[in-house]
Amino acid sequence: MQTETVGGINFGGLEETLGDLDGKQGYFVEPGTAAGTYKLLATVGKEVGVIVEKADLRDREVQIHLLGSGGIMRVRAGGVIAGGAQIIPAVGGKAATLVSGFSRGIKKSAGNSADGDLIEVYDIPNQKPNYSIVKSGVHTWAGGAATTDSIAVAGLENGDIILPTLVARASTETLVSAVNDHANDQIDLTLSANGTDGTTKVSYLVLRAAA
Repeated sequence: MQTETVGGINFGGLEETLGDLDGKQGYFVEPGTAAGTYKLLATVGKEVGVIVEKADLRDREVQIHLLGSGGIMRVRAGGVIAGGAQIIPAVGGKAATLVSGFSRGIKKSAGNSADGDLIEVYDIPNQKPNYSIVKSGVHTWAGGAATTDSIAVAGLENGDIILPTLVARASTETLVSAVNDHANDQIDLTLSANGTDGTTKVSYLVLRAAA
């Protein structure tokens, strides 16, 4: 059994409320109210990822697997799911067996699962994605010794979700969040500590809800 996702795209985010995602590895999440935040799935159809880990219970940072990015993800079963079955998310964030419609993946693990098991799932959805990646890139810090910087990105729309990941750091910066400033055609970044020009780097994905 894998201890984490294999392949696909993982990104960093913040839980909407400190402690809400403690011990929730493998649960489906949807975007929270504030930009860059996530919460347990409350509305099926809004799912954007699956929690990979929350390493430090003292802060809100979580690692999330982006749904539809491929690879093998570990998902928390909500009951009996047979090997090879197609799965769907359920309210609360656990997975269930597909009865009709479109799935979010195929169970790789052999045998039947029980409620609460972590199961391996091929991230191969057979449905139109809820979100598609419309823009991506890597930004090299140019905001000086400060915690904020911005990326000029034309064509952003209200409602686009920004997924930032800190890919290179110079010192103590460990967390990055992003706000969709579509009115000014830019993404506003905030670090947990001062960035360093030319060294700190942030990759980003822009997700847009499917029409």
